[in-house]
Formats: sequence, C-alpha cells, structure tokens
Amino acid sequence: MNYNEQFCAFIDILGFRNQMSNFEKALGFYRDFFNEYNIFNKLHDSIVNTVSNGLQQSELLTVINQPSVDDLIFSDSIIMYSEDWKALLFKVANVMSILLSKEFLFRGGIGYGKYYSEIKLGHTYIVSEGLVQASEIESKISKYPRIVLSKQALNQILNQMDSLYDLNNLLIQDEDNYWFINPFFLNPDIRPIQEYIKHKAAEYCNEKYVEKYIWMEKLCQYFSLQDYIRKDPIKYYLDETNQYHFFYPKTFHIHILDDRNYSLNENIYRQTFQENIEQIVYQK
Repeated sequence: MNYNEQFCAFIDILGFRNQMSNFEKALGFYRDFFNEYNIFNKLHDSIVNTVSNGLQQSELLTVINQPSVDDLIFSDSIIMYSEDWKALLFKVANVMSILLSKEFLFRGGIGYGKYYSEIKLGHTYIVSEGLVQASEIESKISKYPRIVLSKQALNQILNQMDSLYDLNNLLIQDEDNYWFINPFFLNPDIRPIQEYIKHKAAEYCNEKYVEKYIWMEKLCQYFSLQDYIRKDPIKYYLDETNQYHFFYPKTFHIHILDDRNYSLNENIYRQTFQENIEQIVYQK
C-alpha cells in the first residue's frame, strides 16, 4: 500500500446545523452553498489561468502548475488536500474570501502528515494524519470563524518556503498564538462584510454564539485600521479596552518610503503573539 505526505484542510460551514430544524429550509441553504461553491471553483480556476497566461517565467507560475488541490464535500464539511502548501492555502483563502462575501461563515483547520486515499465508483477511502489534525483543530481550537494551522503544517511550510513574503498575505496570528488564514484575501473592500457581521452581532447579542460575530467584527476593524496600526502600534496593542488583537505580518513589512520601518524575519512564525508584539512595539 503506497502513501505520501499531504497538507489537508477541514472546513465546517457554520450555521448549517441550526437550519436542520426545517429540512426544506436546510436543503435550500445547502443548495445555495453548492451554487456559491461551484461559482467559486470556476472563478478560482479563471484567476489561476489568468495569472498563468500573464506570466512567462516566475516562481508563481511554477507554483500554479504544481499538483492541484482536490476536494471532497459531505454534509456541512469541506475537505481539501494537496502535496503543495501554496496551492492549498491559496485555494482555502479564496474559499473563505469569496464565500464570506456571500454571508457564509466557516471554521476549520489545516494539518500535515501521511496520507492515503482510494476513490472508486461508489466508495471513497481516506486515511490522513493531516485530516485528523485539521478536524481536531476545528472542534477544539478554532472556536471563531477562522481556519487554523496545526504545528505540523506550519513547521512543514516554514521548512519549504523560500522567503517571508510567501506567507505575508496569507497568515494572521491571534492572541492565543495560533496562525490562521486571512479570510479577506480577495476582498480589498471589506465594508459589506463588516456591515453584515455588525448586523448579525446585534441580532444575536443575547446568544452564546454571538462571540464568533464579535470576533469577526474586531478582525474587520483591524483590517480597516491598517495604516493607523502601522504608524502607531502602541495605541492599538496596548489598548486594554480592545477585546481582541491580531498580528498580520504584511502590516509591518518594510516600507522604504514610510517614516517608520520594521524588520521582520521568519522567526515571527515561531514566536508567541506577545513576543511578536513586543518586537513591533519596542522595535526589538
């Protein structure tokens, strides 16, 4: 029996279980999701083809032409797997970004390890260390609408990446030290998402699960304050009235024309949130 090692993402569609009290409503919700997912797949392929056709020789072109990302959908869950971490993270980021704009929320994890699958007519067999890691992250760690990387996946990515810039658009660190995928990867204007999240936070203010909307609202605020945070990180990170703080490396990458420049290296992905913030605030 042959097997290899692959990255694996497990994504749960939030809110689907709440729909199951009414089967017809749940079925409509599910069909809407499938429609959006099919649209996303076509858009994703179109983006990849457009970039590929616009490049002659580049690292990105090589990445795009490497092994594809396969997926499997059942009930309210999506499984994606690939040998290539860049291809997987790129597609996961696009899934979150595009479908979030359609008012779907997600939670999940990404793992890495030994992988075996056998897909035949009417049967699908998958045995995956990465899938076990990813599903455990989704159920025990993610908590909010985020897709978190396992330590195994992050370490493997750091071993394979060529430079810090490979990850600067894709990963965000939370205060609990976990790194998660940037959900606004293809949403330069997140105001519609922010308005929707704000509305839901007010609608569910007396429900326990309102925390996921509050967390997402704070993440939206973080992105809307990028320039402010870059110029004066002390005010943001030392503000104790702010319930959630985030660290997005791209915010602090060197800007030669800026009055205040920051020097970061790949160690940030091995450091705690507090260590990274101290490095930014105190210029260590």
